[in-house]
Amino acid sequence: MNTSAESPQESANSRINAHMLKEIWLNVSSSGYFSHAVFSFKTFIAGILALYVAFLLDLSQPSWSIVTVYIVAQPLSGMLLSKALSRILGTFIGAVMSVFIVAAFSGVPEIFIFIIALWIGICLYVSVYLRDIPASYGAMLSGYTAAIIGFQVALAPNTVFDTAVARCLEIVLGISCATVANLLFFPKSTGELFRTAIRHCVNDYGNWIVDTLQEKRDDAKGLADLRKLIADTTALESLRMHAVYDSPEVRASDKTIRTLQAKLMTMSSILVSIHDRLALLREKRPRIKEALNPLLNDIAARIETSNREQLPVTHADATVIENEIIKLRPSFDSMRNDPGSIVECSIIARLSDLFRTWQETMRLKSAVLSGAHTDDPAPPPETAQYRDHTLAAVASAVTIVTIIVACVLWIATGWSYGSSMTSFAGIITCIAATQDNPLRIAGIFFKASFISALLATAYILVVLPSIDSFPLLTAALAIVILPLGMLIPNPRFSWSRTLCIHFIMLISLHNAARTHFVDFLNTTIALQSGILIGAVMLAILRPIGSGWALLRLKSGMMKDLARLASAKSPMSRHLFESLMIDRINSVRLRLDPNNAEDRRKLEGSLATLRVGLNILALRHTITTMPDPLQAKIHAALDLLGQHCQQSARKPENATGFNPINPLMEAEQALLTSGPGSHEESTRSLLAIRNIHTTMIQHPRFFGLAYY
Repeated sequence: MNTSAESPQESANSRINAHMLKEIWLNVSSSGYFSHAVFSFKTFIAGILALYVAFLLDLSQPSWSIVTVYIVAQPLSGMLLSKALSRILGTFIGAVMSVFIVAAFSGVPEIFIFIIALWIGICLYVSVYLRDIPASYGAMLSGYTAAIIGFQVALAPNTVFDTAVARCLEIVLGISCATVANLLFFPKSTGELFRTAIRHCVNDYGNWIVDTLQEKRDDAKGLADLRKLIADTTALESLRMHAVYDSPEVRASDKTIRTLQAKLMTMSSILVSIHDRLALLREKRPRIKEALNPLLNDIAARIETSNREQLPVTHADATVIENEIIKLRPSFDSMRNDPGSIVECSIIARLSDLFRTWQETMRLKSAVLSGAHTDDPAPPPETAQYRDHTLAAVASAVTIVTIIVACVLWIATGWSYGSSMTSFAGIITCIAATQDNPLRIAGIFFKASFISALLATAYILVVLPSIDSFPLLTAALAIVILPLGMLIPNPRFSWSRTLCIHFIMLISLHNAARTHFVDFLNTTIALQSGILIGAVMLAILRPIGSGWALLRLKSGMMKDLARLASAKSPMSRHLFESLMIDRINSVRLRLDPNNAEDRRKLEGSLATLRVGLNILALRHTITTMPDPLQAKIHAALDLLGQHCQQSARKPENATGFNPINPLMEAEQALLTSGPGSHEESTRSLLAIRNIHTTMIQHPRFFGLAYY
């Protein structure tokens, strides 16, 4: 018994942007159709080899071996290896746990059911909480492997050890054959795809910078392109995690790569700031915007040349730009006399940051693509991903309740195939755990199982009875499996893997005996009944959509801002950037760019990144201010923290706090009494202005009642 048990992250948001992956995959392949045909052929060869060896060794469930091949099959070697290792580890842990649970609790059915359900819930919680592939996949496998084995032997507990060993052997056999076939037949390196992705991503950043500075696209188009940049930047981490398995060059350059990824995230946040500040300057001070155009065009031209020639900006060009920036940047005294020039100073400061970050990004990109090692002794910047305790807990609870309900139905009916039904019910809730619309996944599985049942019926009644040799069996399986295998690499046909696996599972190939139609019919009913039970429980216990997920993400953003403003937990710039960009990417996946309200939500999410970075900058610079001024700024930040904390609790409503006036008062106090000769004074002033201006631009998102 098995299923196409991909992790929730792989089925919902594999964290590899589908558009980018498809585009790059076609670029590194001589032909998309050819590469898909090669993938299908070598996967089929691996599956047939695993099945043949399983027959040769007279293993109890030969189908498990070929099913495993199709579960772990991936177009790229690194993806296959990472998934295979996680599956081996998860299966082993689940098998060991099943032996323990059956041995300890099989005599007390009520406790036995609860312990298995609890174990699956714990494993799923860890899987959803981790989010990372392949770690989350291994955690989920540990859970439902125990269920598959445990429920299967519930009525014959003395066979649990043999069943667990057999399952582990079949899994290892299938994975070994898949790995060997992948390495022998036209292997595709994830490392090469990763390097191509870096080249594309940096090139897209360069194009976006040039178009933004030269105003070649409107705000809506700029926002759409920025969404793609953030998605591609986030996708690089998933590719890197897979590439380390099959690319020694990626492993050797890991430090440089992670530093480059951090620079790309920093560039994202700088671009967000420049994009919004230019829009504000065009609206409020158009003549100043016109005066800045020569600088903007000069920077754009030099970055465009650098991007086209795939070389870092020369030292001479950098010196020219820095001198231009120094000449145009308003002094603190000029901002004191004309507070409106603060926006101008903010843009110029961000342009300087952007130019330096681009230089460093191009240097690191060249090092990664050439395989050279950088001389920087510092460790790569620390990064983070957001973790969702609430979603993990809800997913865990839904699965536990579903398994208990399915077990009650099993016991009440006394159906001998109720164990399979219960296992499938638990598996479908695990796979749909992170979905905003889990019923859609259940529906895909149900349709795939129905079609596979029709195919399997034809094979069991007509095809298999006439087969008396392994070559004939191979030819018969190829008729169905080879065409389906060609669809698996295409994200649009993700159901093809499920259909293929269910077909193999339902025909239940054995060494000596044919599958009886009654057994097949019971297995089919158990599969579809389990999916239906899982779907019903998901509909009852999780009647939620993307709105709930968006509120959780917004709440998390507000909590992060509250922590920064209250200084309860120090956080580095790179740590905050990576955490917030990860959340922004999750928001992006749930929004329609053509919907005005959705665009507003995305713009608000991007604004939280700017607000947080300015809070960090302000926390860093105010230590040099006089004590009375420090106290005033701290008081404003504390009130801002309280406002954000309240907004996190009720992300849909305005709070009773007004953090804007204290921030504006702190800005005025800094303009009046701040030590203007200090660079920190300018930075503090820019940070305060950027915080309250950004929040006023997005009053609904930040829960402001008076703007």
